[in-house]
Amino acid sequence: MRTIRCRLPFTLLSAALLLRCIIGPADLVEAPLERVVGPGLEVWLSSVSEGGRLVLTYDSLQEGEYGCLRYTGKARLNGVELEQLTAGSGFFVITPIGGGLLCDEPEWHFPTPPWTEAVSEFEIADDTGQLLYGVSSLAVKRTVGIRRGQPPIVPGGPLTLAWSPETDQLTGVAVRMGFETLSFPEVAVRNGRIGFLVPPSIQAGAKDVSLDMSIQPGTAHCEPDPDRCKAWIPSELAPGTTSVRVNVR
Repeated sequence: MRTIRCRLPFTLLSAALLLRCIIGPADLVEAPLERVVGPGLEVWLSSVSEGGRLVLTYDSLQEGEYGCLRYTGKARLNGVELEQLTAGSGFFVITPIGGGLLCDEPEWHFPTPPWTEAVSEFEIADDTGQLLYGVSSLAVKRTVGIRRGQPPIVPGGPLTLAWSPETDQLTGVAVRMGFETLSFPEVAVRNGRIGFLVPPSIQAGAKDVSLDMSIQPGTAHCEPDPDRCKAWIPSELAPGTTSVRVNVR
């Protein structure tokens, strides 16, 4: 049975089902990396003052093993061993419409990396395998402004904003200017540059350009699976404002 990792939605239906379900502690299976299917790393920087959490994610255990993973391998940040918060836990749920496991993955605490654009090197390893994740500019304060060398801004003309650090992965970018909202493919995002055409309806004068997007620190590398590494930053590292004042001629 596939491991379930979502939380049960608390609705009237789920509340009614919970009254008729069976809940109990899940079996914990202590296993090395070679027996973990789909392992990955998630980095959550909670705050600049408190540091964050490194999480070992996974799809399931190898065929024939059923339960939640208990993992006690070593985790490191920039070569320094981290304190483990939990080796893993969970419980099973059986309801009239099905059931499964709710597992909490193994986690470690890490201190805030240096406030530079250097790569923070995370590692989880044991005698059977190794996971590596290089996160770019994890603890850097983000900024956004008009790109240097931007030509005069006119209705219908190009406008490029500069995001720093440029290694960030910006997705779902939407730009609001006046009464117009632009999104992909009208907005191009690449290497810290956010480019689009000023709506022809915009009149001359000082205007605010507002941004809405999802921000993730860039991935310098991820082994063995580049799609299995993710990182999140706290709101305190986002720009103080996501609005940029521009002068339309």
